[in-house]
Amino acid sequence: MKAGSKYAFTLAEVLITLGIIGVVAALTLPTLIANYQKQVSLTGLKKNYSILSQAIEFAQAEHGDDLKGWNSSDGPFQWYYNNQFLINVPNLFNYLSESVNFAKVVEVSFGGNANVTFCDLPDGQPYKWLDGKTNVNSGNGGYWSAAWAQLQDGSCWFIADTKRANSSQIMTNVMIDINGNKNPNRLGRDVFVLSINQNGKISGYAPGWYQSECKPGNNRAGEACAAKIIEDGWQIKKDYPW
Repeated sequence: MKAGSKYAFTLAEVLITLGIIGVVAALTLPTLIANYQKQVSLTGLKKNYSILSQAIEFAQAEHGDDLKGWNSSDGPFQWYYNNQFLINVPNLFNYLSESVNFAKVVEVSFGGNANVTFCDLPDGQPYKWLDGKTNVNSGNGGYWSAAWAQLQDGSCWFIADTKRANSSQIMTNVMIDINGNKNPNRLGRDVFVLSINQNGKISGYAPGWYQSECKPGNNRAGEACAAKIIEDGWQIKKDYPW
């Protein structure tokens, strides 16, 4: 080689190198993207869990530890229906707003099996179960009392008057959308369900049921995915149906 001479890549070598880079990217990018999305979901769920827990604790300090005793004459747990509690959801949000600065609280009403839509989700774009295809609906007969609230960061909480027998430890369930009306609006991804218990503790919905309620193939699955994450030590493990 003469002094001062330089090596250069041929076009073929450049194309081969780019091809290798493309193959590696195609193999690794989906995993990197999925891991990032999982971390975003986990962080959002943790944040909302913490805010809700602190709001309940604050209200307990003001109104008592047993949620069934919260100002029963005009509080959120004032009604009975066929010997079951029916929660006055707007009043419940009033209790929570004593420590949470909601951007807004909106009362809603569903009839029949109307699809569940909240957080200013455009009409015709209801929430989906875990399969990403089947619409979440309000159930037979709709709700007696339901409302949703938006937090300052854009996340939303939806609460309906879950009927519970007097002996039940679960007072009501909270559907949480960690990123507001942004997609995918899907249970187990950016939408999770937590339960408020009589003693004020917050848990995932239906702990232990995630074997059937948080796995592919069940078109109504997704409700117990928060419970799975919590029971797995606040991790989204490899067996999580992402």
